[in-house]
Amino acid sequence: KRQDAARDATVPQPSLELSILPPPPPPPPGRSMGRNTQVWAIVAGRKSHLILVVSLGCRQDTQVIFFDPSSGAVVYTWTPGVDQFPSADDAMTAVKARYGAFSECKQGCAILGVVAVTPIIRVLLATEVRRDALPGGHDVCVVTQTEWVGGELPSSAAARAGGMSAQDAAGLERLREFAVNDYHFYCETMDLTRPFPSAEDVLGYDPEWCWNHWLTSAFEDAGMRLWCPVLLQGLFCSKTIRFGAAAADAISVALISRKSIANPGTRYNARGLNAVGGVGNEIESELITWWGDEESGCGKFSTLLCRRGTVPVNWKHELHSSVTAPRIVVSDAPYEGVDDYYEGVHERYGGRPMVIVNLLRCDTESGETTLSETFQQSLREARQRLEARKGKVQELTMCNFDWHRLKKELGMDTSIKGLWERLRPHLEQSGLTEGMWGPGGLEVERRQATVLRYNCADSLDRTNLCIFMVTQQVLLEQCRRLGKGVVEQAAVMHVPSLDDRQKVEWVYLHSLDLPDVRSVLHKRVLEWLAEAFVRNGDVMSHLYTNTPALLTNVMRDYTQLPLQQSDLVLTTQRRFENVLKDTERQCQYSLFLGRHLSTLLPSQAAPAHDLLSHPGGFLHSAPPSA
Repeated sequence: KRQDAARDATVPQPSLELSILPPPPPPPPGRSMGRNTQVWAIVAGRKSHLILVVSLGCRQDTQVIFFDPSSGAVVYTWTPGVDQFPSADDAMTAVKARYGAFSECKQGCAILGVVAVTPIIRVLLATEVRRDALPGGHDVCVVTQTEWVGGELPSSAAARAGGMSAQDAAGLERLREFAVNDYHFYCETMDLTRPFPSAEDVLGYDPEWCWNHWLTSAFEDAGMRLWCPVLLQGLFCSKTIRFGAAAADAISVALISRKSIANPGTRYNARGLNAVGGVGNEIESELITWWGDEESGCGKFSTLLCRRGTVPVNWKHELHSSVTAPRIVVSDAPYEGVDDYYEGVHERYGGRPMVIVNLLRCDTESGETTLSETFQQSLREARQRLEARKGKVQELTMCNFDWHRLKKELGMDTSIKGLWERLRPHLEQSGLTEGMWGPGGLEVERRQATVLRYNCADSLDRTNLCIFMVTQQVLLEQCRRLGKGVVEQAAVMHVPSLDDRQKVEWVYLHSLDLPDVRSVLHKRVLEWLAEAFVRNGDVMSHLYTNTPALLTNVMRDYTQLPLQQSDLVLTTQRRFENVLKDTERQCQYSLFLGRHLSTLLPSQAAPAHDLLSHPGGFLHSAPPSA
């Protein structure tokens, strides 16, 4: 508090001759918005002031947002005719009357964040988005194009001293190079940081899954967090697939994969557990299927959620060159922090059991055997520590499935059938989350009872492929329950009884092989699923390794997509990327999340910039060399 008071005392009053008033509470976001949000980032005036004109989709008015010319703090007073206007045209007219011609005016769809590194202030604008649907009238915006728009802070001490430091300039350039386009998404009307459908307001987000928490802190301080959507990293895609001319003869499907910020970064910098119980490359995925009647505005939906991530113990890969395979090294204290990770799992899913699908190899060549054995022992350690230290009981079960060995010995189709048989009791126990949607919102009637977590060493290629294979059966069951997307003629051949096809849960999991699933599930539904998982694999691989995913040609065979280059070429490319670029990319991750600022962006270093949250803070133990 003393540090905050001292910092506030050094910030000059805004030179806009406006008293900053506490803003009235904004109206809660509606189930659907009457318009799309529009933003104009303007650089104007002799001193290149940055001004934002914002028309939110969930409001009827328009705001003009200024920034303090000394500190870069957000300045807004809720004064009609000054920074609050009935329309965007009125707001733009007022800004022009005050500042004259604009030196730059960039239109966009959302403000993703702002950073003030005196004497420069920059706003990250989503200039283009792709809008995909969710049940209940919600739109999810996938960010496809962004731009950093910059102005000046003419009254700042740095401006008077002649500019910023070399370290700050390098930090801003790294921040600008962070990959945002096609890897991030947001929703203005629904909280997507929790399993669908979340009952929380969009501003009640879970910070572990929000990627612009630090970048939006200036808006948070001004009581205007709603003006910046909660940004998630990962994949979102959805599609409505029609089978005939009738509006009712259709089904909609969506895939969400969100990445945690608890242990963020690149392949050899963020794996296993970190000092606060965060797991590298930790991802939560949901497959959502729904059907609705356009006239009544009502319908049904179902979802299944799973987790994936690197092995949640303390371990690392040692990479000595770009041409030799990395060596797995397990820590001398491998279980330190396992209870923190599973405590987070317990809290997020309300104590529901978790089944670990362990895809690690059991051989002497790969080096994964020791890691797999340590992983199995970690579950016993986690259960004991959770109960002894925190009084919580978390049911943890491991299901071992050596994918590479079984596929080599038995072939693809037999291995997939074996995987389905291995997981059948767990899928039956889990069930689906099911509910209704209509004018009154979304109502859950039944929740899945178990959460499956998949992993290989990196939580990348074989994990993505195996989840795709299991999800074929999940999607088939969802379609069966909704009565859409199943080829009835093929279904009769495999399950003759109409009562079984209509009433017996997971009936196709008992009776179908892989070729049978491809004949019973409608071709266009299965093609969409395969395309979604190819994209899912590529997105997660680019974020973690800076290369496309391996093992996608099996999924591409379901689609019209061209075949990927050989896995051997991609593996070699990965090693070069890891050796040459991982350190720089790790710095970009840290900057985007506002971490290690004392090293990477010294002028911004302050306690408030380090996000401290469950279970004790999501701070990486140490930044890579800058």
